[in-house]
Amino acid sequence: MSDQAPKPQTAEFVSSTRYLVGRLWHDAIRNYIGWVVLAVLCMSVMAGTNAFSAYLMKPIVDDVFVAKNEAMLWPVGLLVIGTFMIKGFANYSQSMLMNHVGLRIIADTQNRLFTHLAHMNLNFFHRNPTGTLISRFTLDIHQMKVAVSNGLTGFGKDLLSLIGLIGVMFYQDWQLAFASFFAFPVAIYPIVRIGRR
Repeated sequence: MSDQAPKPQTAEFVSSTRYLVGRLWHDAIRNYIGWVVLAVLCMSVMAGTNAFSAYLMKPIVDDVFVAKNEAMLWPVGLLVIGTFMIKGFANYSQSMLMNHVGLRIIADTQNRLFTHLAHMNLNFFHRNPTGTLISRFTLDIHQMKVAVSNGLTGFGKDLLSLIGLIGVMFYQDWQLAFASFFAFPVAIYPIVRIGRR
């Protein structure tokens, strides 16, 4: 008897994931697309401030610390403060917007589920324990909220920040940026191989 764990059914998993994402979009997210667009705009502002703060490292190091240019101290300092203030406001705004969307999805789904249960016969309630139904109303629906608010937020912020930081890399030194793109896979490959042992 083999000790190896059975391989996951990749095709079935992908198909199931697509179906769940489609249901989530159709039943929940689509109704609040305006709020989601506003949240994505806030994420874009936050990603832009991340990229701009990375860009500011050059004048901070070269002009303020190395060249000791006192005339640049106030402009650069004010830019840093303003950048992080905008970043904080954008982060707060997108968190509030996505939490609002997530809570509205919970309320809508619970209302639909309650309406559905109200039309079920007594045999259904005999076959399904009360604890299971309560779990559907609370834990399972809460996971939908987490998938929407945390999942979209994390993916959106990380992707936009990555694009912005890569843009700063190429803007400041495109040759070094190209070199890092080729050097990183070469350096990471042996680390991954060693980590699997």
